[in-house]
Amino acid sequence: MLPAVAEEKAVSLPSRWELTRDLVLHNWQSSCVDGWFGANKRGVVKVVTGAGKTTLALAIIERLQQTTASDLRVAIVVPTIVLLDQWYSEILKRSNLPPACIGFVGAGRSDSFEAGARIIIAVLNSASKKLAQDVQRSGISDRLLLIVDECHRAGAPEMRRVFETYSLGLSATPERETDISEEPDNGETGDSASLLPFESTVIGQELGNVVFELNYAEAIQQGILPPFSIIHYGLPLSEPESQEYKRLSREISDLQGDLQTRNRKGLGLIRWCKSQASKGDKRAARYISLLGDRKRLLYRAESRSAAVAQILQQHLGQNPEANAILFHESIDEVMSLFGTLREQGFQVVAEHSGFPDWMRARSIHLFREGIARIIVSARSLIEGFNVPAADIGIVVAASASVRQRIQTLGRLLRKNRLNEGGEKTARLFVLYTRDTVDELIYEKADWEHFIGAERNEYYRWDPFMGSVPVLTGAPPRRPPLSEDELTALALRPGDEYPGDLNQGASYSLDTQGNIRDENGIPIQPNRELRDLLVHGRRRAGRFRITPQKFLVFALEKDALGAWRGLYLGQLTSPPKSSSGSDIQASDSSATLGGDLYPLHRARGETFHVLQRDRRLIAR
Repeated sequence: MLPAVAEEKAVSLPSRWELTRDLVLHNWQSSCVDGWFGANKRGVVKVVTGAGKTTLALAIIERLQQTTASDLRVAIVVPTIVLLDQWYSEILKRSNLPPACIGFVGAGRSDSFEAGARIIIAVLNSASKKLAQDVQRSGISDRLLLIVDECHRAGAPEMRRVFETYSLGLSATPERETDISEEPDNGETGDSASLLPFESTVIGQELGNVVFELNYAEAIQQGILPPFSIIHYGLPLSEPESQEYKRLSREISDLQGDLQTRNRKGLGLIRWCKSQASKGDKRAARYISLLGDRKRLLYRAESRSAAVAQILQQHLGQNPEANAILFHESIDEVMSLFGTLREQGFQVVAEHSGFPDWMRARSIHLFREGIARIIVSARSLIEGFNVPAADIGIVVAASASVRQRIQTLGRLLRKNRLNEGGEKTARLFVLYTRDTVDELIYEKADWEHFIGAERNEYYRWDPFMGSVPVLTGAPPRRPPLSEDELTALALRPGDEYPGDLNQGASYSLDTQGNIRDENGIPIQPNRELRDLLVHGRRRAGRFRITPQKFLVFALEKDALGAWRGLYLGQLTSPPKSSSGSDIQASDSSATLGGDLYPLHRARGETFHVLQRDRRLIAR
């Protein structure tokens, strides 16, 4: 049970807070503390899970109170009640602060700084409004440190008032990621391959820039986290699955062409379609339905469960005492895989957020005690419970959140002991269906930078044919190159364009040789551009021009119907519209309905809706 907060006069507070007792900071933590103070006591720390972000935050609190703000208040915002408990336990364990000065918002509590709390740990959903109001009432905003754990989840408008003094964001991957199976097809149709960096997002602008970064390769190299290797298996669809996938993708592509506009692409198109579907738009509803059907088809590919069974048989055969954690992307698929493995005789339990807490706790207890050797979970494993280490990890279905999954599993894996007493580095397996949108996960992250090139192995494998995996040596796709990187490549006309296919202004060339921008407005005669198009044998079609280096590339579909770029050349200056103005690329990052507004730019007065009559507003 959480303790009550005492009145301030009844609490005996030490004048000098200690929050890192019995701890020796890693070099990266000491450097990070210095970096945060050097960044005007604001910013985001991007560090892999398990490296010690909580300890870092406690060190920052300690130094800030001892050197800058002796009357400090601290608000710690977390996404779950479980993390609230973990923060509270760590503060009690490491600090000289009395329990009565620590308050809570959420978990049935609504403590306040006004009532005497010095540190408040708040669950995000409860904190978004209550914490901001408390800070305003108590008048402590000039001496408040706001810490946002898993900061990529935060962003409620009411929180803006809390961001004004000292702030620290903590996250392993602060960039927001989306489910690739629900995104539009990549290339001239979506913006998913070029997600905004965190500092360009609204919450990033409020919390500050990334002031320190520690990736997995660096953490392993420094001995902070144990090493492991990642085995990537590209699995096939069966013939019926492949035919259905192509049918769904064709219909998705056709609808997409009808529904998207200049300012309604990528994720903006998805949001718009969901909104319109709720209003009865049949085409928008059909589009969303097709994306869901394709996602389920890929999740349920027969090769996934076959590959999982063979991986488990091999590794548990080598070491019967080993255990494995499996992640899938939906509760339905978790239960289906659980049933399949149980029928095959594996000692397996399931765990997901749809179970009551006691059932989840029991599953993890059975896994921890070795009664069950395998646990299958749907996304939620680390958020709920203290999970024991594992020898084998399998990402059964790889969504765009696969980086979080890898960091989660990397924290849980340990060196795998063999029967003969030897030892080998633990392995993490990532399964994806090849030649499908599954491969987009490799455009979203540079795996070699993220983990280390020597820790990634890429294979094609058909587990049904009894064949052994075939090493390919490279991922099926890579993140698009920047304009500077493309320029350094010295591309030649006719080469495949390895950049972002959504970057730059879009143009069309018709069969009469007329060139128009994406609004249908003709451009002024441009001999340099026309020569590039003639040399590239472009009689008609679409092409783009990048905004900085004026690289020109055509867009065309390959044999599978996926978009690809064909490099045509480089201009010395951008074309102008017939009105004489420069042509600007549509901004795929423009704020759309439903997006968070950049609150640091907001000006004006505050209004609220009257409770007695919601048709009325007042100051």
